[in-house]
Amino acid sequence: MVDPNTGFRSILVAAVLIEEGDRVLLIRESKPDCAGKLNQPAGHLEVGETPEECARREAREEAGYEVELTGLLGVYLWPQTPTEVVVRFCYLARPVRPLPGPLAPDSAGTVWLTAEEARRLPPTVFRSPLTIAALADWLAGRRYPLAVVRPVAGSGWFATGVAPAPDRSSVLQSE
Repeated sequence: MVDPNTGFRSILVAAVLIEEGDRVLLIRESKPDCAGKLNQPAGHLEVGETPEECARREAREEAGYEVELTGLLGVYLWPQTPTEVVVRFCYLARPVRPLPGPLAPDSAGTVWLTAEEARRLPPTVFRSPLTIAALADWLAGRRYPLAVVRPVAGSGWFATGVAPAPDRSSVLQSE
């Protein structure tokens, strides 16, 4: 989304940290500007997609897993330039099952790391400060309920880009 008056751009991204016991699954990036760097499966929200749907899609495409989201790890803001910020919703998930077939072209494979292995890695092996911040929160045991992020206007408005008028019939009124 770009503000026509200022040129300020916000980029909405969802990521997923797939955890199993004391291990976490990361992908190895294959894009030329970050080849070999470790990251959570992550990507831009597509038209009509909620952050949760995006996180599940990225887990399938980049990590090759069907997942069940178990919580929200955090929402991270990363100013990439003075006029551009990434807003990243990072979810926690458990693997349900591996999926057959190749991974997305921007994923060169996956690696499972224990908490201790993740702690020992230097920051330079990770794609961005977003990856490092999410891992630090995971290591610290942070987690929030999935209900923290929810569409207010109901289903369907993501796809049209037009939010319906608020339904005031369900708003609590004081007597």
